[in-house]
Amino acid sequence: MIDCDYTRIPFVVGIFCGTGKPSNVFDYLRQFVNELSDLLSSGITFGGRVLRVDISSFICDAPARAFVKQIKSHNGYSGCNKCRQTGNWQNKMTYPETEVRLRSDDEFETMADEDHHINRSPLTGLVKMVSAFPIDYMHLCCLGVMRKLINFWMRGKNSTRQPIRAIKAISEQLVQLRPYTPTEFARKPRELNELDRWKAAELRQFMIYTGPLVLRDTLPHDLYDNFMLFSVAMCLLLTPNISDNMVSFAQKLLAAFVKHFGQVYGKEEIVFSVHQTIHLTDEYRQYGSLDNISSFPYENYLGKIKKMLRKPSQPLQQVVKRLSEEPVCLVPPPPTQPALLHPHQEGPLPQDFRSGQQFKKVQLNNFCLAVKQGDDCIMIKNKIGIVQNIIKHSDSVFVVYKTFKHRESYFNYPCPSTNIGCFRVFDIDSCLNIDRLEVVQGKKKTKNNNFTNALRGIWKVRVLQLDGLGYPHGVLFLFCLFYFLKVILGRGHAYV
Repeated sequence: MIDCDYTRIPFVVGIFCGTGKPSNVFDYLRQFVNELSDLLSSGITFGGRVLRVDISSFICDAPARAFVKQIKSHNGYSGCNKCRQTGNWQNKMTYPETEVRLRSDDEFETMADEDHHINRSPLTGLVKMVSAFPIDYMHLCCLGVMRKLINFWMRGKNSTRQPIRAIKAISEQLVQLRPYTPTEFARKPRELNELDRWKAAELRQFMIYTGPLVLRDTLPHDLYDNFMLFSVAMCLLLTPNISDNMVSFAQKLLAAFVKHFGQVYGKEEIVFSVHQTIHLTDEYRQYGSLDNISSFPYENYLGKIKKMLRKPSQPLQQVVKRLSEEPVCLVPPPPTQPALLHPHQEGPLPQDFRSGQQFKKVQLNNFCLAVKQGDDCIMIKNKIGIVQNIIKHSDSVFVVYKTFKHRESYFNYPCPSTNIGCFRVFDIDSCLNIDRLEVVQGKKKTKNNNFTNALRGIWKVRVLQLDGLGYPHGVLFLFCLFYFLKVILGRGHAYV
């Protein structure tokens, strides 16, 4: 990774093409290792200056990491690349311990644990073979643990498998959340019967945002509490710049999650992916937010490469030609001025701003605010409000909004939800407020629905810090879902 690249866009260094995965890691990495060795020793000369080159990290899933490092795979007795725990075979390899001895870079270089190594890696001696290979949470937590948990609820043993009506209720609530999903989310929630086709981004959304909401009144308490240990810990580790105390708290949560997981689902289910969650806090201490070392940007770029192919023959030649046709230029820095979109004359317009221009949407770097549901909830001056209008007046951008009078925690286990920026808010004030766009701390959405007086609206909001937005005061992302309680209406249950 190039940490100074604000675009965080991957670029191609080399492409392997064959009928299968490479069989010999030394042949596969030979040219890369030779060039890397030269760069590490001589640096790069640019503009008359010699720039030093350092390796930040190698982002791999578990099989690729084992192949590159030439270590036992994740289903081996000494398969964990972060600790020296010996696996326990129970018809599958399990790693039930949470207090373990960690591996070090020096021990790896000397191959102190012979059971862990298959051969000496071509990268040994060039890079730090333990600390420079962080755990990728996209594969481990989203595609691994989160999918495993849902599979337990849908297809697991009788003790954990949920009835069809419960799965259907969860799916219905997920679908009902679609209109209230902010545009920053690449995908809208889907039903659980499509789980096998869920992408990692959907599993991440469920893990952090929608899961705590739709599972609360459906899952048994022990299963829900176990899920919440995992969800809250991941929410913390995906938030930049949290305190050391919160990192330690996340570590305790993940250790408790693994222990409780064994009690609920059985110790024979504490496989490699579940075990490695206890090492995620060490990655946070070294790299910061787990998004800094995730596979998401690289998987997205692989999708773009796949779209370059037009026929099954000569795939390598096709990709090389398409890449050569792309313009070679520096990506311009993101704009610092907000883009105002969709002008209108519908109001509301405060008295002192009658001459201002009205807009329905304002777009910043990688998030937007709008007056439509899904994108209209904000946190401003430590209050949560609903955007009513966006105004440009005297060369400044203003947000017209209403605030909620009350807010409280949505859950209290394993900690009050307010500690991680998740709120239940109610009783909106009728008074209009107006402030400059720079004052906005966060984002949310809401909806009015007079379906029945028996329903009462609950807004559930989660705040997530976004980095690199290019906005002077830093902008929080406030995820709000407008959700109605389940009520009994006459002939049956209504889910709205």
